[in-house]
Amino acid sequence: MSNTSSSQQHMPPGACDCHVHVFDPVRFPFSASRSYTPPAATVEDLNDFHRQLGIQRVVVVQPSCYGTDNSAMVDAIARLGRDRARGIAVVDLDAVTPSQLEQLHEKGVRGLRLNFATRSDRPTGELLEEILRADASVSHLGWSVHLHVHAQLLRTLGRELAQLTASLVFDHFAGFKGAAWSHDAPAKRALHALLDGGRTYVKLSAPYRMSLQQGYADLKDMTQELCRAAPSRMLWGSDWPHTGRSGVRTASLSEIEPFRDVDAGGDLNLLTQWVGDSEVCKLIFVDNPSRLFGFAESDSRFPSTFSRSHD
Repeated sequence: MSNTSSSQQHMPPGACDCHVHVFDPVRFPFSASRSYTPPAATVEDLNDFHRQLGIQRVVVVQPSCYGTDNSAMVDAIARLGRDRARGIAVVDLDAVTPSQLEQLHEKGVRGLRLNFATRSDRPTGELLEEILRADASVSHLGWSVHLHVHAQLLRTLGRELAQLTASLVFDHFAGFKGAAWSHDAPAKRALHALLDGGRTYVKLSAPYRMSLQQGYADLKDMTQELCRAAPSRMLWGSDWPHTGRSGVRTASLSEIEPFRDVDAGGDLNLLTQWVGDSEVCKLIFVDNPSRLFGFAESDSRFPSTFSRSHD
């Protein structure tokens, strides 16, 4: 599922993992219309993982195999504790009511997720309509809209996305895969423009999904450029427990697809080395998620110190 490198950095007090999933099929059965079947990855497993990394806070993201039934995610927030956990929901925008969204808010949910990366054949106008509907549904709650997209969507919808009322969060390096950061200038400019607007965030998460090179070398320039341009809009997520094929069906639903073997500690250590500045790292791991998801300021309950990383 995951392992951690012995050379990992110590995290700052209140450090937050902004992208994890929980799979508990015994207590919460998966959706019959799911596209893949993962193994179990419970709250207890998540606690063990974060204990090894020195992470105190977490954002649990609704995975596609649960559809719009957010019960497992909400249960995870309750078991982890509202002082340290928040959630990102997936809902049916045609059916969800304001009262249901308010109930999710009371249970610790602070955002809606739209997964377009595995449905990239849909017309752009249809995607924009769904984004605008999500924005209208949650902006009054102070939630954010989370997009799992391919970077090319920025080319066509960058200006429209800048008009959203809610904060916008891009998963997994905003969908820039491999060398796309240097090759897709229009999408790159669109992302910078959104970051300049002050309400857009990027998760520096799941590099193993986005990189085509050993050691994620093709993501280094992007990471450093974004951290220089908008350090107060960067987030980090482990993508634990590292599902195998990005939710794309390759086998019968009766076949459990194993998680990837990811050195999460090594990946985290590499990110801190790329950033190379302890103050920027504190923004990424503590201050930015605290502001976006409404965590209290870190305090003495989190007895951890951060070591400046080395180039």
